[in-house]
Amino acid sequence: MIRLIVGSVVIPFLFVIVMSGVEYLAKPRLLWELMTDVAWDLCILGIGVTGGIFSTPEMVKGWGPEGSLLAAVIVIAVNLVAGISIQVLRRNLGTGRLAGNCCGVLGVFAVMLPSALTFWR
Repeated sequence: MIRLIVGSVVIPFLFVIVMSGVEYLAKPRLLWELMTDVAWDLCILGIGVTGGIFSTPEMVKGWGPEGSLLAAVIVIAVNLVAGISIQVLRRNLGTGRLAGNCCGVLGVFAVMLPSALTFWR
């Protein structure tokens, strides 16, 4: 179980943060603008994590084939709503503290949800 979380969530999450730092070094910009971009990347990561976690035999055994598929579809739908919300916030609020913080929370939630369901099984 720990290998599943570390390999599917922790390492990709750390690489999103590291690669965002490298991107910032190449093109410095406001922190809030960077946070909205990182949040978008986290939503994409959340969808990838969902596929990786819920397709493993360990999860299929714990949730059953139908339960695992249903959980994955629900998580992907929630991540899609989070991604749309991030884009709406970026368009309507621009790059400010409120938009950056809201987008950051949505991005972390997009990765946290499939991780939490892994422990819930």
